[in-house]
Amino acid sequence: MIKKWWFRYTLGTVLGGFAGLSLSSSVLPSVVSSVVEVESFFIRYALGDYAVHAALVWAFAGWVVAKTGVPKIAPIILGAVGLGSGFLLGYVGFGIESNLIIVCGVAGGGYGVIGGLLLGNVLAAPAEEDIAATDSDNPSGVVTR
Repeated sequence: MIKKWWFRYTLGTVLGGFAGLSLSSSVLPSVVSSVVEVESFFIRYALGDYAVHAALVWAFAGWVVAKTGVPKIAPIILGAVGLGSGFLLGYVGFGIESNLIIVCGVAGGGYGVIGGLLLGNVLAAPAEEDIAATDSDNPSGVVTR
């Protein structure tokens, strides 16, 4: 558990942004190329214009996970963001007629839930007794037991 609040928020934002970039540049192209048996390069090219948008949305979601500090809520938050961003990336990349929108949404939601399980534990808020012990007993911030 990270005791410094500003470091948790920064780490959540950075890790969330990297997860969004990974979703649009690696996860979705791999899943879609395995479903339709097309080279993943062309799918990466179709989704490449929206990688920054996905990274920004996921960076905000990572910040929200760090702000809440509750590990049980993180898979719900990132799963919902993954589901929504997967559907939107599928829509803008492949059009409304395609069944790949559903594939992208399910893949994004699953990726978000797994990422939420990991980030929720990493960005969990410290227990109250750890904060009190660090702040009052030792002003240097080092916990000795």
